[in-house]
Amino acid sequence: METAYADQLPDQFKLVLPLERRIAPARVVWRSDRELGLALTGPWRSYRESAAAGDIQMAEKLNDEDRATALAALPAWKYDEAAGAMIREFKFSSFVDAFGFMTKVALLAERANHHPDWSNVYDRVAITLTDYEAGGLSERDIDLARAVDQLVR
Repeated sequence: METAYADQLPDQFKLVLPLERRIAPARVVWRSDRELGLALTGPWRSYRESAAAGDIQMAEKLNDEDRATALAALPAWKYDEAAGAMIREFKFSSFVDAFGFMTKVALLAERANHHPDWSNVYDRVAITLTDYEAGGLSERDIDLARAVDQLVR
C-alpha cells in the first residue's frame, strides 16, 4: 500500500462510492494540525448524472462487431446474450486457491473501478462481467477479462 502525504494530495478530486454508484466533487481540508478531512464541493450525483455534467466519462457499450472480435480473443469466456454479459468458470485444487484467486481479482477490479458479479463454491469460482452503466459489454469488461486470464496462465 502506498503512503500519501498531505502535501501530495490534489486540491480537488472526485469522491466515489462504488456500491452506491454515486460521485461528488470534494477537497481535502485540515481539521487540526494532524488531522485531514474531506469537504464536498458539489452535490452527490449518479454516474449517469455525472457523465451528463461532464464530470466523468462513462464506458460505451460495444457494438456487435467489436464485441465479437473481443470475445474471439477470449475463447474461455462465454457470451450470455440475454444478460449482455460474459461468463467464465474456474476450478482450483482447493478452497484456499480459489479464495486466493478471488483476492487477486478483487485487487484488479478495484484498481480498474470495475467490479465483477461472481460466486464461489468451495474450489470453484464463476465470474460474470457486464457494464451496467453501458447497458452491456464495454471495453472495461474486456480489459478485466484479459487481466483475469493472465492470473491463471
